[in-house]
Amino acid sequence: SPIVHLASHLGGKPVWREDILGFVPGEAPQKRICVGGVNGVYSLADSLADGFEGGVRAASEAGFKIVEGVMPKALSRAEEPTLALFQVPHEKGTARAPKQFVDFQNDVTAAAIELATRE
Repeated sequence: SPIVHLASHLGGKPVWREDILGFVPGEAPQKRICVGGVNGVYSLADSLADGFEGGVRAASEAGFKIVEGVMPKALSRAEEPTLALFQVPHEKGTARAPKQFVDFQNDVTAAAIELATRE
């Protein structure tokens, strides 16, 4: 998922997007403008455009006069759709494989979830 924990600190709740199989920031009480990967915009060309538009919007909302600018360009490439990968396969069982963290903050691993579902 895109990094939404910083947006969550502002009181917003993440919103699931099926097209990217990940969470993006939801509405928040404080003003903020999220651009690029945190919004699920992953290609360089699209991220540059999203960042440019976000910068123009931020400047405008801050009361600055908008002047003509040149948006950076990058080659646009066709990308494959996001595929769901909920657990990385390993030759060893989940409990014996290297740790696969589900939640770094609370130290939750795939092995812990597997054990909890068995109990």
